[in-house]
Amino acid sequence: MKNLRLAVLYLISVMIMIFIAGCEENFMTRNPPTTFGKTLGGVDERPGGFTDHPNGDRYPYPHIIEKVYIPPYDLFSDKKCLAWRIEWPDYDDDAAVDIIPTVFAMNGALNSFYYLNNVDPENTYKTKFSIYYDDKVVTSVEMWDELDYSFSSPPGIMELVRFAKVDKTLDVIQFWVEERPDQFENYWPGGSDTELDYVEGDFIMYQLTDQNLYGGIRIASMNPRIIEVYLAVPNL
Repeated sequence: MKNLRLAVLYLISVMIMIFIAGCEENFMTRNPPTTFGKTLGGVDERPGGFTDHPNGDRYPYPHIIEKVYIPPYDLFSDKKCLAWRIEWPDYDDDAAVDIIPTVFAMNGALNSFYYLNNVDPENTYKTKFSIYYDDKVVTSVEMWDELDYSFSSPPGIMELVRFAKVDKTLDVIQFWVEERPDQFENYWPGGSDTELDYVEGDFIMYQLTDQNLYGGIRIASMNPRIIEVYLAVPNL
């Protein structure tokens, strides 16, 4: 009987651990309480991932979940958090990297190098950083080899983004996103890096230098590639 009770307690503890792990990994995929925000969209089918390529390739666009989190307490509601969870499909190893969506703008647009190099330069000027290509985050303004219009952009027209890799638990990140977006600025460690390599589990904070806005990038998974992007903005 004692062994049976121990077995039952062990099974219950394992189930609780699995449940907690699932909740931690998928807090962006849950429908948040109305107090915390609202879902803005599901599958994002902007054109950047569907541009025809000279080699004939045409890749599916990543699945994007976009949400806005407004703190439930008036004291901290002067800022809200924009959040995007980006889930890339499993591309072949020989996929043409220039048509995989990777360059992000803070309106939620995610486009490939090929697309941006073949449309109006204004599309490139509005981007902030690359988040898929070469397993790193890189500010767009310095991607001269990949983005044609970045190299030839007028001085000051593209915003420089600085990055800093920090060690924060998922609970802390979730708290910042849902209840205290101001903490992205309060805990900005400073930094001058304009590109950083990453691995699964990394959390990278960033600063939009012209707008003086702050956010974070969480590498939720490398295979499949799942990345969450957060930005704290005034709650106007």
